Amino acid sequence: MSLKACILGLLSLQNMTGYELNKTFESSISYNWSSSRTQIYTALRSLDKNGLVESDLIVQHTKPNKKVYRITSKGRNFLEEWLLSPTDSSFAKDEFLIRVFFANHLDNNKALLILEQNLASMESQVQKLNEIRTEITNQASSDPFQLMTLDLRVAGLNGMITETRRQMKLLQSNSQYLSE
Repeated sequence: MSLKACILGLLSLQNMTGYELNKTFESSISYNWSSSRTQIYTALRSLDKNGLVESDLIVQHTKPNKKVYRITSKGRNFLEEWLLSPTDSSFAKDEFLIRVFFANHLDNNKALLILEQNLASMESQVQKLNEIRTEITNQASSDPFQLMTLDLRVAGLNGMITETRRQMKLLQSNSQYLSE
């Protein structure tokens, strides 16, 4: 996935400063794509250099000056091309599943701890995403695609939660692991 495409997508919604982009990123996209503030600013400079965004310098007398970025028509074309291009079909990185993969180096109680910790994390994510969904739904102009994104992420997490619980029961029963 392209961080640049994420930034262009956000700027297609409204013009923003780098600070506002970072905050909007954290509150709207971070549950699907993580990025640091430094990465966002680096990508913004590249987008500006390539003519995909433009900025206006806002002079402030009591605060530091700020740049407000906006997407250009070239940026909109790039975003549309990215949206219509095939998605990367490679598997996503998943640290939890890598830990499970190598859990044969642990006894069952320690392996169970890995599953329990991730289960708690996933349940917390579902709760947070449901809170975000409520916030979006309460807005006068909620975007159905933002809601769809949340619903798809929650459905995926709920599937992982169900399967993690099943795997925990198998491990707790001390039976030989068999995929059913």
